[in-house]
Amino acid sequence: MTRAAATPKKSKPEPRYLDIAPVLPLRRVFSYRVPGGVETPAAGSRVRIPFGSGTETGFVISVRSAGSLDPALRRQPNRIREIGEVLDPFPWLDASLLSLGRWIADYYGSSLGEALRAMVPVRPLIRPRAVPEIPEPEAAKIPRLTREQSLAMDELHPFLDKAAYASFLLHGTTGSGKTEIYLRSIEKVIARGKQAIVLVPEISLTPQMARRFRERLGTRVGIFHSGLSASERFGVWTAARKGDLSVVLGPRSAVFAPFSNLGLVILDEEHDSSYKQSEKPRYHARSVALMRARRAGVPVILGSATPSLESLHNVDKGKFRLLELPHRVAGGHRPRIEIVDLCGEEDGLFSLPLASALEECLARGEKAMLLLNRRGHSRLRLCASCGEVLKCSRCDISLTYHSGRNRLLCHYCGQERALPKACPECGKTKWNLSGLGIEQVEMDLKMRFPGYPVLRMDFDSTRKKGAHATILAEFSQPGPSLLLGTQMIAKGHHIPEVTLVGVISADTGLFLPDFRAAERSWQLLEQVSGRSGRGDLPGRVMIQTWHPEHRVLGSLSRDDASSFLEEELQERRQLAYPPWKKLSSLLVSAPQETLALRAAELLIQRFYEQWPRHRLDILGPVEALLPRLKGRFRQQILFKGNLSREQKAWFPETFSGIQKELRRSGALQLEIDVDPEALL
Repeated sequence: MTRAAATPKKSKPEPRYLDIAPVLPLRRVFSYRVPGGVETPAAGSRVRIPFGSGTETGFVISVRSAGSLDPALRRQPNRIREIGEVLDPFPWLDASLLSLGRWIADYYGSSLGEALRAMVPVRPLIRPRAVPEIPEPEAAKIPRLTREQSLAMDELHPFLDKAAYASFLLHGTTGSGKTEIYLRSIEKVIARGKQAIVLVPEISLTPQMARRFRERLGTRVGIFHSGLSASERFGVWTAARKGDLSVVLGPRSAVFAPFSNLGLVILDEEHDSSYKQSEKPRYHARSVALMRARRAGVPVILGSATPSLESLHNVDKGKFRLLELPHRVAGGHRPRIEIVDLCGEEDGLFSLPLASALEECLARGEKAMLLLNRRGHSRLRLCASCGEVLKCSRCDISLTYHSGRNRLLCHYCGQERALPKACPECGKTKWNLSGLGIEQVEMDLKMRFPGYPVLRMDFDSTRKKGAHATILAEFSQPGPSLLLGTQMIAKGHHIPEVTLVGVISADTGLFLPDFRAAERSWQLLEQVSGRSGRGDLPGRVMIQTWHPEHRVLGSLSRDDASSFLEEELQERRQLAYPPWKKLSSLLVSAPQETLALRAAELLIQRFYEQWPRHRLDILGPVEALLPRLKGRFRQQILFKGNLSREQKAWFPETFSGIQKELRRSGALQLEIDVDPEALL
């Protein structure tokens, strides 16, 4: 009698485990188990996870077997909780982008989850949507290169023709043909089957740049920015990931485009402060772009007519290769820059020279641009009797009057109030307007120049989708017209019919209590000056000021940028500010002034105890330059020198202990800003 063969036992499937970084200010990752019957999500995917008594979103960092778990977890596997919903149909981030996210978290002192969240700037949808159909553009006429452009391309060719990292600073005056260098470089990498990322600082620059790129490169150019709908952004991101696009063009977050075959990274207007993220993680897109290009082994081009001191310093140190385009491609000349002294002028808005120049410009059938870097109708609304200024109840900032809405607004926290009938201090009912606002200037222009189109470009007038492109298209129509705007009109726009640029007041940024104030003012004024005279007709720039002797204005009128930049570099060196020394800012805030100060003092005390032999210069804690914002009092601490990765991680962990010690965990907040662009 034969024994029946034993039925083989079914092997139990081996449990699958995930390392997950929650989108929380926590610097560690947590282990979770994949439930039976659920397909294991790949690294780079997002999942919902139970966390504490609630749920959170987290990024899968890696997939583990049971044998690779921490020994303590292997002994007690029941402690490992199961993941919830898998949120994405595919992983958002590949291995290279996950690695870049780790670098961002380490360098900028954020958690890994916060860094990865910033790298996925789209809202999840049930399924990917296609990129909107784009009509095939007409082929663009390819201009001949100037000698200077040819020399620049000769320098770039070896790095574009093969996979090799190098960082180039393309320093070209306004109208010198930097965009043509970008286009030819992209064409070379596309011919090799590679992809390119192109960053611009603001949405307002995107329409004109997009049109030029699509005319030359076809429809495989994806435009990505916050002005698109969620589905449009999702479509661009999905098309880039699938390889259906060759170029992604957009502001800061486009640096994370999910290209698997990257060949080139370009930053236009590399000096611009909008490349710095204002929320966690406070990364700088220029630094991230350099790191991404280095890791991918591809060249990066940083272009600007007014390079940052950091980039010029990197040229001097041999880190960047310098490419120069000192002349305009059309053979035009730099516009004549005139400094107009407002002292003795009866009209504080338009001096006689500027008013006359505007009349002459329009009478000739030409166009003019006017810069005023302020929103609203009037900066202050003050009591005519006692001088009381209406301030935001949550910030130590005066409210701005917006005539279109007949409301008072705080441009920091968004508080909006109706105009009070009577002064809260003295009870009188007469109010005076003080200070210039862009709405006030717009009204004045329409009264001065009836019959001529007056267009306005600022944050308020460009809220609607497509508003930037609409305003620029209308201004570009044949015939005389005026464009009034904030700094968004200052860079990138090429409108040959503009022969006059006026700056209503250059003093707005010259005297800000910030170490970059002079550099930022010089860059803004030089950039807006470059909008004039880009065609066959000569250009003219008139800058109104109450301080004509200021060194920034002197360098502009003399066309002597090198002396100004050298002086600025030496002053920074004496004060140990960037680019000579790294700078990190810590802001401690609380609803009570004494609580913020106490927490900041404890944080510094513990730092000295932990790092008694540090080599950092530490300033503070002191009241921040804007001492109260959004109802919170702020104390600032500055560190000059290189904070280590360990020190950056130490601050939030130690501050968490201070929150508990003071029994105010919900009230106290800490903000870490590595390489801050401003100290306000």
